[in-house]
Amino acid sequence: MTATDTLRLVTLSGLTHLQISRLVGCTVRQVAEYCAGVEPSDQHRARVQRLLTAIEPLADAPDARRRALLASNGGRSLFHRLVAENPTDQVMHVPAMTVRDQLGA
Repeated sequence: MTATDTLRLVTLSGLTHLQISRLVGCTVRQVAEYCAGVEPSDQHRARVQRLLTAIEPLADAPDARRRALLASNGGRSLFHRLVAENPTDQVMHVPAMTVRDQLGA
């Protein structure tokens, strides 16, 4: 897998970078960097592969894939089930440290 697989995931899924970041377990900025050619970490690379495998066969067009991913008429949507598979907790539960705190000043 290369960084272009992340761009392929964005294109195929019809999802936003924010939604992709939730699926991959990374930040929105990392998704943009991966799409621009930065190589993902091994964990993110494996996650993108898993997502491509799950999303690609859903439909023939990005809009139809997006609808299929977000449909919740049978319970939890596939999108939410895929997010739940992700071992990465994306919510910071502590306030960000200021530069002064980081320097010990």
